[in-house]
Amino acid sequence: LAAQDTLANVFGSVVVAVDQPFRVGDYVKIGAFEGSVEDIGLRSTRLRTPERTLVSIPNKTVAAEAINNFTRMPQRRVLQTIGVTYGAKADQIDNLVSDIRGLLTGDPDVHPQTILVHFLNFGPSSLDIQIIYYSADPDPVKNMDLRQRTNLAVMRLVEARGLGFAFPTQTIEFAGEIAERMAGGLRKPDGGGAEGGGAGRG
Repeated sequence: LAAQDTLANVFGSVVVAVDQPFRVGDYVKIGAFEGSVEDIGLRSTRLRTPERTLVSIPNKTVAAEAINNFTRMPQRRVLQTIGVTYGAKADQIDNLVSDIRGLLTGDPDVHPQTILVHFLNFGPSSLDIQIIYYSADPDPVKNMDLRQRTNLAVMRLVEARGLGFAFPTQTIEFAGEIAERMAGGLRKPDGGGAEGGGAGRG
């Protein structure tokens, strides 16, 4: 069995060498494991995980698993939805959508042919605008910087249009006897009780 495992691992290393799904330094996900490739040996491939641990994966496993190579992504996709309060007017939403499109089009770090911004849904508690774009550089740090810069700019655009971001809310309607009881409890008492109390003290 040990000899069979050794042969399987060597064969796996040959498959990796021929297919070249990754190189040393690439950031990959192999099965359940994710990290930077530190070494590709005859028997195993070693990954440095985000937790900084070193994982050795037998090459027979590497050859059999699906491999995601994040380093070789040409771009990174960003998909997000912002919810605007229902008090917004149609023209305000239309203008905001145009503003966001212009913002993304003018950013050199956004791939210009991938920008999609639309008023998409009447949500349960918000008017939903979907924003989709791709970063021109797949580097994860640059991608996070781009997302932060874009998010802050969108917040300013929302504020400039006099709009606000929505949060989950519920409207509960009562009818019949329950509504009458609640309405009665909310009525202000008349002044008779106070006046009577004053007369009694006199």
